Amino acid sequence: MSWCYVFEGSPVKSFNAVVRLPSASYKPALSNKQSPQYKELANKLCNVVKSAVRAGKAITQCRVRSFSSGSLLVDFYLKFLNTIADPVQLLLNVIKTGLLGSIPVDKLPRRLYNGTGVTFPPGFSGCKPLGCPNPCLPPTCTPLCSTGIQCVTPPSSASFVPTQVIGPTVPVIPVSYPAPPVYVPAPQVSYSIPQPAPGPSPCPAPCLQHTPLYCPAYCAKRCCRAGMSRSHAGKRSRVQKPPATRKSLRRVVLKEKRIHHKA
Repeated sequence: MSWCYVFEGSPVKSFNAVVRLPSASYKPALSNKQSPQYKELANKLCNVVKSAVRAGKAITQCRVRSFSSGSLLVDFYLKFLNTIADPVQLLLNVIKTGLLGSIPVDKLPRRLYNGTGVTFPPGFSGCKPLGCPNPCLPPTCTPLCSTGIQCVTPPSSASFVPTQVIGPTVPVIPVSYPAPPVYVPAPQVSYSIPQPAPGPSPCPAPCLQHTPLYCPAYCAKRCCRAGMSRSHAGKRSRVQKPPATRKSLRRVVLKEKRIHHKA
């Protein structure tokens, strides 16, 4: 629904009206305003409208803005004398008879818009009613759906955006925390435990009974020395020697006896 308000002393009273001529048909040549068909039909219709409204004494200017399909829809621009009290109602009274002169016309205009100094009654905004099919194809598409304009966007749940409620603004106080300490792992230190020096090998028990003077070859000197005591000094060992060494030891004993006898 569209309203225009009248201002007192308005110098111009004009508006656009879209009417339907059911007995006429749309032709592609009518889309070109420079074509002879367009100019001829536009002049004819303006002369008919001027003559039908108070015998041409009310309309000062008539111009066809466009032709469109729907049988034939004609968009008029009409300018009236300032002395006409209600130009819109004057036009409605003419077309409700169903004739513009001798041309059949729908008894109600399809659309009234672009008004200056006039008031439009409700129901003539030319808006498409809600629920028009898309695409709009006959026979399911009514003339108002096919020729009207989209004035109101149909509600859609997908396009609904909830309103965000904004509460009082609470200032944000920046808080800085010290950086956590960085721990560096200690270097790996390898410790070597010194191994004790190997000690001397243990002395066999037979070697401990010999003196250094009579120490056999298979015994270390330290073993014969370790088993020597004062009571055994200079005495012959009674330990049986291995058979392999008896002959050599006998020679040593005889030599010692000779030395002792000479002394």
